[in-house]
Parts: sequence; C-alpha cells; structure tokens
Amino acid sequence: IRDRRLIAKVFSAIGQRTDGRRKIAAPLVFGALDGWFLPGNGQEEWFQDHASTPEMIVLPEGQFLMGAPSGEAGRFKDEVPQHNVTIEKPFAMGRYPVTVQESLKFIDASGYEMPSHLETYENDIWKDRQGRSFLEPGFEQSGTHPVVGVSREDAEAYCNWLSEVTTKHYRLPSEAEWEYACRAGTRTPFFWGRDASTEQANYNGNFTYGLGQKSIWRKQSVPVDCFTPNSWGAYQLHGNVWEWCSDGWHGDYDGAPEDGSSWSGGDPALGVARGGAWNLAPAYLRSASRHSNVSKKRISAIGFRVVRLI
Repeated sequence: IRDRRLIAKVFSAIGQRTDGRRKIAAPLVFGALDGWFLPGNGQEEWFQDHASTPEMIVLPEGQFLMGAPSGEAGRFKDEVPQHNVTIEKPFAMGRYPVTVQESLKFIDASGYEMPSHLETYENDIWKDRQGRSFLEPGFEQSGTHPVVGVSREDAEAYCNWLSEVTTKHYRLPSEAEWEYACRAGTRTPFFWGRDASTEQANYNGNFTYGLGQKSIWRKQSVPVDCFTPNSWGAYQLHGNVWEWCSDGWHGDYDGAPEDGSSWSGGDPALGVARGGAWNLAPAYLRSASRHSNVSKKRISAIGFRVVRLI
C-alpha cells in the first residue's frame, strides 16, 4: 500500500495519474473532474484556456501506420510509402476547426489585417475575387461555421496570438499529428469505415466512394458541430474544409520523420492541407489524403485547427 501511495505521489507531481489521466490547468474544464483528463476521451471531456479560444480535446500517445495501404481506392503516389509513426506524448487538439466567431475575436483583439481578396466558387466558377474576405466566401455562414479564406500565414498568426493571450504553446498540427488524430486508432479510409455518405461528412455528393451512394452537394461549408465525431472526440477531420498543417510540401514520404514532428524543407512555396472539403469527391476525404497548396493562397475551402502542448 505504501509503495502504491508513493507511486501515486510521483505521478501526481508530474501531472499524471496511475490510471493514465493527465492534469491540465485550464480556466474552463468540461467533463474532467478537477482537470484530470483521460487522453482519447474527447467525446466527454474538453477544455478552453480562455472563453474566446477553441475547445480542446486531449489525444493519447501511441503509434500508427501513416499513409495509404496498397489497394486503397483513390490512393495517390504522395501517400506512400506507409511508415510507422510514434507519438510519444499526449497533446491537445481543437475539437473543431477554428470558427468564424473565434477568428473575429482574434482580429478584434489583435488588429490583424486580412487582405481583401479571396478565391471563391460562385456560378460554377472558381475565381480570385477582389473586395472579399473570410466573411464573404460566396455562401452564407454563421459564427459556428469554420473560418475559410485564410492563408497558412494567417493561421500561424492566430496560433501566435493564442499563445500570447493564454501563455500556452499553440501551433498548427504536423501532418503526422493530424492523420493520427483523424484515424483515432483506425486503419480504414475513414474513421467510420470504408464507404462514404453525405450523412457522415460534407463533400460533393455527385461522387461516391466504396458502396456509398450519390447524394446531395451542399456547395458550401456547414457548422463545425455537424456530423458525428470520431472516437477521440474530433469533429470533421473528414470533409467540410481543408486544414492547414505546419509541414513543408514533399511529394511522397521518403525520408519522412517517424516521431510525429513537422517535416521541414520541401517546396518552400507550398504548404500541406489535409481532410478534403465541401467541393470535392469523397476520395479526397480519406485519412491518408494529402493536398499541396500555395501557402499564401486564400480560398473558400481551406481553414485550420490548432494543437496545444500539454
């Protein structure tokens, strides 16, 4: 008994309990008694470092196989070779993509200026339109829609602001962290399985995947709390909007890090976005799917979510 008590004291001192729970000091805690979080229990537990900042879930440490296996429908050459990645420590990630409302609070508080041009899809044409901002993406949206029309530079500026106002370390996820969170322990194309339905995610329903059927195409984003989250509590990692990651673009995984870190180098002009979006076929929503885009580009199908170290 004495040994068990000593072990419990040691774990408590480092912010960890013998049952795997982690202590997180945050002003707003939901579901986790006294701020002790069970990594991977994000459907029941989350926190905020400030009333105007994103709700965060805690993801567990672990290993996973990154990339698409041979024979997966829709696999591209940039999704191979598959390789083992080890996430050594739990980390926190946004339950949702960053929202319009959260972005407005950032801009109001920081004075950050967004350029007045944005590539939007209107009248069946993608075009860079002047006089537009993330508030005018070519479709109606509310404060709970994911912010779109942000460059990776804009997303990084938001992360820097979060770090300043909360005194915690916020940043964009690495590709490996993003895919790890998306899969939530699964190896199928989507966390729910091998087929796609527009009742599970927001994409162009004129296209199918697996045994899925053709369905609606909403032609715009939807609020971030639509659809069912994965088993770790993350919403909409499949579809709705692409999400910026911190890595440089590499055309395949030869030489990719195996520790979950961001992969520097590559094409300096291109960034990585993951998850697919409302305008695309479901093959682009797969956990392994990757997309290169000009880092400075602002388009009405790209947003982001944040990671926070714990």
